[in-house]
Amino acid sequence: MKHLELVTLRIGISKRENKILLLMHMMALLAIVLSAIEPYVQWLLITAVAFSGIVYRRRYFISDPERLLRYSEDFGWQLFTGESFAQIRILGSTVLTPIAIFFHYELQNKKHYQVIFNDAMDEIDFRRLTVYLKITGSTEE
Repeated sequence: MKHLELVTLRIGISKRENKILLLMHMMALLAIVLSAIEPYVQWLLITAVAFSGIVYRRRYFISDPERLLRYSEDFGWQLFTGESFAQIRILGSTVLTPIAIFFHYELQNKKHYQVIFNDAMDEIDFRRLTVYLKITGSTEE
């Protein structure tokens, strides 16, 4: 079996993900406005959806720390957690597609889920991540 080199991949901000989240919040607002419910309930729901949009935008697109993913044969998969790299275990429910990777992993005995769209990374890095996950995924389930 060919040895895999140490690779560190930077996961940036996805314009596609930003547009999808914006569209979902706009559709929710439209559904609320078009619904036949009391006006005070509409305003309450509109406020909740707007607050949700602000929180998601801040969390994922403004204050999101640099996301780095690293693989080495000695340490396996590691994720940068803001201060240092922490070991993660890739779960078998991770899904690889040409547009996005639905990344399921376990960090400190807690499951996490993250969508990595192909426009959040350099094209070569996205392809490299896909290949590395295919090669190493079966040993990490």
